[in-house]
Amino acid sequence: MGGLFRIVALLAAVAGGVYLYSGGVGAPTQPAVTAPLPPPATRPTSGVLENRTGRSAEAPFAINTSPGADYYLKLVDATTGRDAVTIYVQGGKPLKVSVPLGSYRLRYASGETWRGPAHPFGPGDLTSYNASDSVFNFAVSSGYVNGYTVELIRQVGGNMDTRRISPSQF
Repeated sequence: MGGLFRIVALLAAVAGGVYLYSGGVGAPTQPAVTAPLPPPATRPTSGVLENRTGRSAEAPFAINTSPGADYYLKLVDATTGRDAVTIYVQGGKPLKVSVPLGSYRLRYASGETWRGPAHPFGPGDLTSYNASDSVFNFAVSSGYVNGYTVELIRQVGGNMDTRRISPSQF
């Protein structure tokens, strides 16, 4: 019986050591490593920030948003997938701009505190990334320039479906 007691005691000691080593009571804890939050940047004025197409802006584009969050939009070339135009919209303030003729898909990031193009409103849940699968064809038709108005306001019966995307897809 003494041998069985020694085996049980040895197993208990090993299990206790594993428990302590794996983070149990009395084990030293490591602080969670978190990336530093990028500092706030100067909030841009609403409007076109960058036109990477090399073409002049001719087509009207209006954007309406709700107050509470700002928006950083990208018009992405529908054929190449390259960023073509970036636009900043201060939440709740309607914006009308002109964009170059072309076919684009819309991606946008939204949040409260602008931190720059690399991390628009901050990491994690501080920035919401979305995209529309619709193609916006800004073109000349019958002598008129076609434009668009988008409302980035969640609503029942809206006509532009959007989906969440990851920061790397933005």
